[in-house]
Amino acid sequence: MPINLTRRDFLKTAGAAATLAGSPLALAEPQSQTLEAPGADPFAIELANEALNAARSAGASYADVRVGHYRRQSVATRELKVTSVTDSESYGLGVRTLIDGCWGFAATSRMTKAGARQAALNAATMSKAARDVHKRPVELAPVKPVQGTWITPVRKDPINIALEEKVALLLATNEAALKVQGVQFVNSSVEALREIKKRSRERFRHAFEQINKNFSSLFQELFGGGRGEMSLIDADDVLESGIDVVAQPPGKRLQNVLLLSGGEKAMAALALVLGIFHYRPAPFCLLDEVDAPLDEANVGRFTDKVVQMSEDTQFIVITHNKRTMEMARALYGVTMEEAGVSKLVSVKFE
Repeated sequence: MPINLTRRDFLKTAGAAATLAGSPLALAEPQSQTLEAPGADPFAIELANEALNAARSAGASYADVRVGHYRRQSVATRELKVTSVTDSESYGLGVRTLIDGCWGFAATSRMTKAGARQAALNAATMSKAARDVHKRPVELAPVKPVQGTWITPVRKDPINIALEEKVALLLATNEAALKVQGVQFVNSSVEALREIKKRSRERFRHAFEQINKNFSSLFQELFGGGRGEMSLIDADDVLESGIDVVAQPPGKRLQNVLLLSGGEKAMAALALVLGIFHYRPAPFCLLDEVDAPLDEANVGRFTDKVVQMSEDTQFIVITHNKRTMEMARALYGVTMEEAGVSKLVSVKFE
């Protein structure tokens, strides 16, 4: 069970173990182990382990890693006006190494495995360079690893307080200060800083996997067979990675979607768009002449799928194809009975 400590005591006791958001590994002992902070982000642990392995390979007898995600919010006012509001996020990874009794430290904002490895190697380089100036090597005290949580007196996260409440507090403070004799102007500001563990990578991975499954299934339905799938170009950095879409229509070889014919591209794009709608349906979907490059057989598969999905989503389709018009519940068109005079015509089918 985790123990409760003050933040000061926790950092003292855990000097050779876990810090707030990292996964340190004590390399001095033969039976070294990785300690995870309670509730640590799995991706942060993955990056930390990557850095620790690189530090060990570089000759470190001890190494620890801190992975942080910070959010800063600032509100500034002058008299009874708001002058600025900022809300920013930043990421960082720091590595500390001990080689031959000398410390080295390096940090990076590249939240990828390659970035974590490079930071560890930079820290190891600094440790080795420090040997020339350190006369007495550092010796770590035999402290047992401790896993715990630190206690804060703050009972309400300031980031979660509505911006309107913060502004109201500042303006009320300014108004009271202006009533003081001799006060000519007042500036006030409030800042909130929070270290958070981002779940966006997990959510993206989950959404990507589900949409990829939907895309593969819909691709086979629309093409009457074949294979379609998506893959991440840089799996180590999912939030910045591009996505490669490959397709194999029936009777053809697997290739990038850009190499398909116009009709095949349109069908593959439809499979992807509808796959996203399967994952998270929207009340409306507008399709503008997507059936233009399709032949009769593919138009039939396309309209069948639209009719099937119209139970959850209302489709608005702009088309000149008669077969697509046949599946609609209502038609809206523009005609010109007299030259230069347009007229809107609508037809609803029972």
